[in-house]
Amino acid sequence: MSDTIWGERKPGSPVAVGGDEQGGHVIIADVPDWVRTPPELGGEKLKVSRAYLRDCPCQGGHKVKTLDFEGSPLHVSECVARGFMWWKERA
Repeated sequence: MSDTIWGERKPGSPVAVGGDEQGGHVIIADVPDWVRTPPELGGEKLKVSRAYLRDCPCQGGHKVKTLDFEGSPLHVSECVARGFMWWKERA
């Protein structure tokens, strides 16, 4: 059995809902230990290295929680208006 329980969470919600062969789980976490990228970005599992507030990439003038990952150029910002926004720094 894996030590990691994967769940799905909507932007702005503190609750993730998941399950495994043992049954369902409700997980409440401000900052997760791990995140899975969406299928269009490969569905990769990334370990969270840092969480912070920054200006939203949607340029809507609000601050959003943003996560950085170990060994990955990707970041994800949680915009309640547009959802999870995955991005990389421009070179």
